[in-house]
Amino acid sequence: MHFTQSSRFAITSTEINRYFSAQTQQIPVELKPLIAKKIKVERVGFTRNASNTPYIVYRVGERRCCTFIKRKVFTSLIQKLLKFTHGITESIRSLSVNSTGGVQIKTMSDAVCIECRYVVKFLENYNTVALNSTVPTANCDCNDKDGMCVHAIARLFVSLSDRLPAFTFSAEAPIKPIRFFHYQAYATKITAKI
Repeated sequence: MHFTQSSRFAITSTEINRYFSAQTQQIPVELKPLIAKKIKVERVGFTRNASNTPYIVYRVGERRCCTFIKRKVFTSLIQKLLKFTHGITESIRSLSVNSTGGVQIKTMSDAVCIECRYVVKFLENYNTVALNSTVPTANCDCNDKDGMCVHAIARLFVSLSDRLPAFTFSAEAPIKPIRFFHYQAYATKITAKI
């Protein structure tokens, strides 16, 4: 046990740690919301073009909307969901959506699928936490069967902050050389150059 001496008293390091851990739990989580209103997420997906941009389809009141999300932000959220549901902290190599709407995740050593209902609930609660600056409490009275209430999400973001590994692009598809086709004025067939 270590002691910090002052002119009038000594404080043990365990008391100092207890004090600072209590202070960090009182500070609300400051997160950036996906949407600036309370939403009801329906599904997630990726565009079918080369950019493969993630998007969410959601409802705001009676309106149905779609918003594109930066890949880095979406991957960071899915990384935290992966830690929350499966306890995996490895870096994500690739993300895709299966036919049932679940998110398929490949890490460095694993392939995992998170059901659509968990992804939807996580994104809704994350947006609520970010909008309301929810304080993470240890014992909340939410009757959530999945254990994924707004207080649990706030606790997750406070405990993890940015300690998870960053997204790394998949090395599964090798880059192929581009072939340039051109017509020669005097030839009747196409020639290819690599």
